[in-house]
Amino acid sequence: MSAITLNTKKVFLFATVIISILIAITPRAQASTRLERLLAKLQSSDRDVRLDALRELDNSHYSYNASIVEPLLDVVRYDNYGLAREYAARALGQHHDSRAVPGLIEIYDSEYPEYTSSYEAVIIGLTASKKSAALPTIISALSSSDRDVRLASARGIDNFTRSHPETIEPLINLIRTDSYGLAREYAARALTNSRDTRVIPALIAALSDSTSLGQEAAAAALGERGLRDERILPALLANIQNSNSDVRRAILRSLDNYKRRSEVVDPLINVALHDSNSINREYGMRGLLNHREDRLLAVYLSGLRDHDSSVRRIAAQGLEKIGDRTALVGLVGLLGDDSELARVQAVKAIRAIIKRLPRNDNLRNLATCLPAISREAYSEGTRTAALLLDIFTIGMAGGTYTTMQGRQVTNKLTPEMVQTLQQYIRSLT
Repeated sequence: MSAITLNTKKVFLFATVIISILIAITPRAQASTRLERLLAKLQSSDRDVRLDALRELDNSHYSYNASIVEPLLDVVRYDNYGLAREYAARALGQHHDSRAVPGLIEIYDSEYPEYTSSYEAVIIGLTASKKSAALPTIISALSSSDRDVRLASARGIDNFTRSHPETIEPLINLIRTDSYGLAREYAARALTNSRDTRVIPALIAALSDSTSLGQEAAAAALGERGLRDERILPALLANIQNSNSDVRRAILRSLDNYKRRSEVVDPLINVALHDSNSINREYGMRGLLNHREDRLLAVYLSGLRDHDSSVRRIAAQGLEKIGDRTALVGLVGLLGDDSELARVQAVKAIRAIIKRLPRNDNLRNLATCLPAISREAYSEGTRTAALLLDIFTIGMAGGTYTTMQGRQVTNKLTPEMVQTLQQYIRSLT
């Protein structure tokens, strides 16, 4: 019995060891099998299958697995799907194998015509690597004849600009000369990450040079939040009358960093009143909201007559802030505006102005003049009569209300209604 018991124990111990070994190697075997399946999918004729496999391989879980490097390099070299090449290159850029980045550089430096479609993906992978060994190739790509390659380089080189001063001159040259606007924009943005003393003068020079293709990009870059330099504001103001409306708009956006500086008021007034581009006039008018000066009353009143409804709305907002009673006639005129947003803002401004008036001011009676159009299907004449009744007797201001969705609505007045209200206001003054 004792021998049988002893043998049973040995068998049990042996089985336990075998099971433990199987448990230990099973996850590895499963992982290996999964990886083999993913690599096999890279050969699929279905590009979506290949892309799904690449998405999974572009994962830190595989960034130390040396067996995926060559298959990924083959995807970059030969795959006819650009997004697949991009995913493979990015996975290689983040891989820890010493062959990954040199393999990408070798593809870019090769003279095989079939590799040219892979250059953009290569640069994406190299910029993702953040490795100094990749930088010469990335800089070289800034002057590529392929605009997508230049864009990929300009977009990713900001990983290097702070610690690599050799990136500055190529980026400056790209901003001034590149025909591709998006590449210029990213290059300018990359420069702002650098603390090199050449950056601010170079951007100002690009902005001021009428022959430069990078004026808009330079203006936008000078407005980056991280830049603080007393040379920037004078340069922006000196170019605010640029003949290109996009450049002027970029300057106006950048002036937001200096919105409370008194030097910007006159240029903003000029833009708000005279710029040929309505979006720029809107920016100019909006910028003036940060200032409180008596002369802005005339600017906002003029803005109520602008052809663009957004400018008219912001002008009404400015009049609300000023709170001057002389603005009421103009604001009532906005109650007949085609733009609902402009009408809503006009009502808000009228109410705010009236609320600030002394109680014994005749214009306090205007509280009874806010538009209240009956919701009944009356004839136009009856609707007008109902409105005038509200204005002169009842004093109900039901023309502005909030929908169930929380949106404010102000009914549009007819020209006759507007004129009646304006005449009434004038009679009270």
